[in-house]
Formats: sequence, C-alpha cells, structure tokens
Amino acid sequence: MVAGTGKGGDPFCEAGAFFEAIEHLYSEQNLPGPEEMVVMGTHALADQAECGGVGEGHLGLEMLREFPDQRVYCTAIKEWGGERELVLPVFFWSPNLLLDERYVCEDANIELYAYMMKYCSNSGVASGMRREDAVLHGINEGIERDGYGALLYRYFYCDEGEDGGLPVIDMASLPPNLQGELGRVERHVGGECVLIDATTDIGVPVVGAVFKGKGVYGGSEVGTPGFGCSL
Repeated sequence: MVAGTGKGGDPFCEAGAFFEAIEHLYSEQNLPGPEEMVVMGTHALADQAECGGVGEGHLGLEMLREFPDQRVYCTAIKEWGGERELVLPVFFWSPNLLLDERYVCEDANIELYAYMMKYCSNSGVASGMRREDAVLHGINEGIERDGYGALLYRYFYCDEGEDGGLPVIDMASLPPNLQGELGRVERHVGGECVLIDATTDIGVPVVGAVFKGKGVYGGSEVGTPGFGCSL
C-alpha cells in the first residue's frame, strides 16, 4: 500500500494526492527486479563524471571512487530529447532498495550503501497526466531538493547567515490574497508560519515553510519544514 497527500483547494488537492500515490508506487513499491537491471562496476560508473563525460561533475558518481571497485545494480537513464545515456546506481533514486537484500550484488555493497545512503533521494521521480507534466514535476522536485540542500550547506555548515539568521521572507511583501490565505492556514494550524527563501542561482523560486510552536523536533517546539518549488 502507498499513500499520497495533496495540497491546495478542490479539486487540485485530490489530483495532487492521486499523483503522489502513483509516484510513491513506482519509486518505492513497484520497482523492477534485479534481473531487469544493469550491473556495472562502481569505478566504471565514476568514469562518467570525468570531464566531457555524460555525467560530468556528478558528485555522487565521483564519490564512488572512494570505495573499492564493486558491482552494483544500475538503471540507464536516457536524455530527454537527446541520445545520451547516463547509468546510475539504482539506490541513488530509490533508497528503499537498500532494505531488500536481493539488490546487494556483493558483500562490499553493505559498506558502500551505508555511507552513500545520506546522498540518496527519490526526488525527481514524478507523475502527471502527460509526459511533459511529469517531466516538469520531476525537474521542479529536483530543484526543490537542490535549494533545500544548498540552504542547509550555506547556513548551517558554512554559517553564512548574519548572526545565524536565515533568509526569512517578509510576509508584508506578499500579495494581499496570499497573505489572506496564509492567515487562514495559520488559524487552522494554530501556529505562526515562517517562510524561508531557498532559491539558488538556478533562479527558480524555492520556498520553505515551517510553523512555530507545532511539534517537537530536536528537542525544540519547531515543526518539520516543508519545501516547494514552482516556475
């Protein structure tokens, strides 16, 4: 069984929940078996990240060289509108595979998976009524996670924030209709909403929202943040 949660007014929230459930089905539950996958050595995969390679600069692939060369299950991903092909370890986009021993090629995979798990995400797996809709949804998911990750890196790892502050969006700068919607949401949830600007140099807006005083997270009364991205 899979679940999807949608947001927005009817019928958009119903459609969103439906497509989220489909996304989770195909990225977490209904995965191809090992016999349907490509098996490649990790150092050969890392070669794709070299200058001029199809995966040039892909940090995840480059990191595979830090471990002994070993076979892993992979998926060939084809370029949209082109002919190039990038082969990625399946666990890069479906971390749930790490819970199933059928997808372990050799014992060395255990150490590799344990370390690389922190860099894995099903982000970018999306669904839609048309192929173009799914592609746009998938790209936006990738940009959203990139913005979230860049925000954490800059303001928590590199400590770029002035006096430790995050780039909080001034609610007064929002259009009146959006201010009204946020006010209704705050009253319904029973907590103040804080919006964080996580937009990167890509230029596509990425915003995080967190409700103060809702939930206990890390010992403080701060709710789990939610991030979104849209053209």
